[in-house]
Order: sequence, then C-alpha cells, then structure tokens
Amino acid sequence: MSAYEKYKDCMKSNNSGDVGLWHDILKNSDRKEKAWVEKLRSQGFKAAHPDDGWVDDEKNIITMMYPKFNDGLGVGDTIMLGHYSYSPEKLRPVRIVAEVPRLYGSDKWKFEDIEVGE
Repeated sequence: MSAYEKYKDCMKSNNSGDVGLWHDILKNSDRKEKAWVEKLRSQGFKAAHPDDGWVDDEKNIITMMYPKFNDGLGVGDTIMLGHYSYSPEKLRPVRIVAEVPRLYGSDKWKFEDIEVGE
C-alpha cells in the first residue's frame, strides 16, 4: 500500500494549504519509491527490505517482515537492504546463500554482502 493510500483519510484540516502540501509530500514519496523499486528490478534485485531490526548483522540473517517488494526469493537471489531515501553508500546489496528453517512466520534467509554488479 502506498503512503498516499495509507494516509489519505487522515488529510483533514481547516487549512486547505495543509491538506494540499501533505498530499504532495505523499505523492512525491510514492513516486520516488516506485522509481527506486523499478530501478532495483531492472538491476536484477528480487526484493528490497529496510536495513532494520529484522536484519541480524551478526548472523547475516534477514526475516522478510516488511519488504518494499518481494518477487519471490531463492538461493542466489539478491536483496537491497535500505530505503529509497538513503544515500547510495548506506544501501546494502546482499545475496541469499541459504534458507533458514523456521517453524512459522515470514521467510528467513542467510545472506552475504556483495558489491553491486557482482
């Protein structure tokens, strides 16, 4: 769900300028995220996920809890960790090296860091 769709019903104010500004901010954010996802897909990434608490940096394991997109993952596929608003040096491309067994819940994957273009 886009940011605009998620928050459009919250855009109520006596000041129409506030509503218009909020609308423009959300629409602009949606456009930037969509362009980022399209770029990642064109580069061969199968998913993008925030580099957050669902990424275990000590064990190199990700739980795909809040992906920005997930086109279906398997060993050898690449994921971009980060967010469209991050500077390029904060983005973290990784490659899946194994599926992590789980009893329930979201997909878990062991990964290795890679350089873009590998």
